[in-house]
Amino acid sequence: MTKPFLRSGSLDRLVALGENGQPIYAQAQSIREALRLKQQPAIADCLAIPQLNAQQDRIDWYAPFSGQVRPWSAADDNQRRAALTQLDACLTDVEALSRQAVAAPQAALQRFGALLRYLLRFPDMQHVYLVDGKPVLTFWGFSHAEQRSDDDPFACLRPDDAPPPAVAAPAAATAPDMPAAAPMVPPQPRAAGRRRLLLLPAIAVVMATLAALGWHWRQSTPPTRRPPLPYLRLRQCVRPRRRRSNPCRRCRWPRRRCCLPPRRLPRPSRRRMRATR
Repeated sequence: MTKPFLRSGSLDRLVALGENGQPIYAQAQSIREALRLKQQPAIADCLAIPQLNAQQDRIDWYAPFSGQVRPWSAADDNQRRAALTQLDACLTDVEALSRQAVAAPQAALQRFGALLRYLLRFPDMQHVYLVDGKPVLTFWGFSHAEQRSDDDPFACLRPDDAPPPAVAAPAAATAPDMPAAAPMVPPQPRAAGRRRLLLLPAIAVVMATLAALGWHWRQSTPPTRRPPLPYLRLRQCVRPRRRRSNPCRRCRWPRRRCCLPPRRLPRPSRRRMRATR
């Protein structure tokens, strides 16, 4: 069944909350799955399902369950009072889960606990809807630039004469267990700065003396001459000439470049061969 559409908005007008550069809305599916494993379906039902568009600059929010949709401004006092009671109960459970996860030794659980602190943060009452009488938050994990993170997340939903939320009671109960802060003592002026100022003239005199001694030592020391470099004769750098081969007697060219065919000696005749025998 198609889930009802609640609202759509741009990401440029709001500030995304998160930890270590990771916004909480990008982990919406993982957070809902973790809440289901923690047996916290009431918290998951308070969170609308985000869906980014193709340009990654707008988010569409859908209700997690079907029912009649009514904005917070259109609800009566009884409906608002019942919805606010459900939200306060969810806030108490979320704070307990956050403290438990932060105290865990696993780094993944610690990051999850840090993200839970921004879970129920939303910009204003225009982003709250009642679906079948139950509160559903859109743009959770977002806030305006001027909002403070330590304020009550549901302060904009409470009437002016409403009592403070019940979630502040555990914090007040644990306050005596914390060690009392030491009284603030105004810092006394230190004399180190004055001592440094008094040492500046002495340091300047020492530097000037060293500079004068260095200049006098340079003037009194004769310049040292470097030994001349060894002289290399030109003959050592020139390759020895190759000897020319014997020139040809006919063309007077070297025998390698001689273009005339070699002279063939006359073959002795048979009579001479017989005479020699």
